[in-house]
Amino acid sequence: MIRMGVLLLALQSFAGAGMTTHHVSAASSNPVSPYASWSSAATTIQAAVDAANAGDYIVVSNGTYQTGTRVIHGSLPNRVAVDVPVTVQSVNGPASTIIAGFFISFCAPLI
Repeated sequence: MIRMGVLLLALQSFAGAGMTTHHVSAASSNPVSPYASWSSAATTIQAAVDAANAGDYIVVSNGTYQTGTRVIHGSLPNRVAVDVPVTVQSVNGPASTIIAGFFISFCAPLI
């Protein structure tokens, strides 16, 4: 599991610099890109990353995020692949927002 988080206060101080803020809430009932408010928040972090441009901020609400997959290199799946330079922050810190990754078991032949 990966836990992430930074104070929302830090996000608010930078948000006025012309960057777009994208919102993520696992409980969102009306996800509408570009996820510019809590009422239209994405339900997965990956959706917000995909909607973001370089320098944007992604604010993630409390919850465990364990759906979605993205393969970047090879064939190993990633829960979230951040492929643009953005800041992803938890609203209430690492104890409140969890990205539950994959467990992949590899079986090697016995020699």
